[in-house]
Amino acid sequence: MIIKKYYIIGLLLFSLSGLKAQQFASLQLERIFNSLDNKVELPPESGIFNSKTLGLPLRVVYDPERIITHLGIAIFSTDEQDAIGITLCNFQERFLLEVLLQSGNNQAIMFMMQHKTEINTCGISIETQFKQQYLKEAIRRIIDSKPHYSLTRENYTWEVLWEGELYCLGFKFPSDIQLMLGMDKKEIGQFFERQLKQFQHKPFEPAPLVLDAENLKTLRKDMFTLPGSTFFIEEMRSDIYLIKDSISGYKTVFDAKYPGESIANLFVYPNQQSEKLNINILHKGYDDTPAFNDNLYHLLAFLHKDCETYFGIEHLSSEKLEFTVIFRNKKYTFYHLLYVQTNLDAIFTGNEPLKGTLYTYIPNQNIKSLYNDREKTENNIF
Repeated sequence: MIIKKYYIIGLLLFSLSGLKAQQFASLQLERIFNSLDNKVELPPESGIFNSKTLGLPLRVVYDPERIITHLGIAIFSTDEQDAIGITLCNFQERFLLEVLLQSGNNQAIMFMMQHKTEINTCGISIETQFKQQYLKEAIRRIIDSKPHYSLTRENYTWEVLWEGELYCLGFKFPSDIQLMLGMDKKEIGQFFERQLKQFQHKPFEPAPLVLDAENLKTLRKDMFTLPGSTFFIEEMRSDIYLIKDSISGYKTVFDAKYPGESIANLFVYPNQQSEKLNINILHKGYDDTPAFNDNLYHLLAFLHKDCETYFGIEHLSSEKLEFTVIFRNKKYTFYHLLYVQTNLDAIFTGNEPLKGTLYTYIPNQNIKSLYNDREKTENNIF
């Protein structure tokens, strides 16, 4: 009997060890899950499931680490997600679900006002006769009939409109990346690191460079600038530097004889040297500063896919090199700022890693103050 007892206990422990609590990318997603009826069972893989309480199809998305990164009403098809953008689609699906999960119409109205959003069903707005039931019915029709969908942005506000023959649904919300991702400042930093870690880039291949001789500006003999634009101050630019010879024509500069232009090209228009460099990063989060290492090309490929890049040198000598790179996400109006301290030898030989401090998901209204504050404390960063 004793042997059987321990055998049964062992089996129970073994079976329980295979069970893990659901992991969520944010507390907000966990709250959404807990607000669903107790009979909801999430599928084991990313996919669509049904909520008996709401009577609507819901979508769950897991990342490669089995962390739940999305819960929302399954409104958009894969093609629509590709055309509109996954961040915008996930936000709309999640936020509309959250509105329906509020405990009553008044609570739903307060929730929308708290997040500076507006929802109306055929002109019935939150200030007048908004009812969750109207919203649920409109969503059900959208899923069933796939009406005309429009998405526009004016300044820092997005506006969505679904229009069917007998119904419509309008949704306005601010272009606030924390709102759209549903994360607090600490969670959004962790999200960045997971996304970067999971990002897989193709082998190095230079981005297409469209050259129009009329647009080139002569910098000095045989060196030219493909002018970009400036950001915040004249010294932060997105220019690309080129030289010309009689054999190969124009080519981008990367030569220790032209350090400033070469380093600018390395970050604005990454070349094969970026694959040979590593960077140690201090990631400035809300209440912590985690450190991680990355290949420079991997980091730049990840940031370049969604952002414009601006570069400015603050100190350049044979012993010391300091510069700032700003990555501007135009679609969602936020910025990443990378401040690097290194030396010229590290750039051109790769003998030692670069050192960088990274600030992520900076709201549009905060970038100037952060840039100024960082300038004042640059000597204390490392």
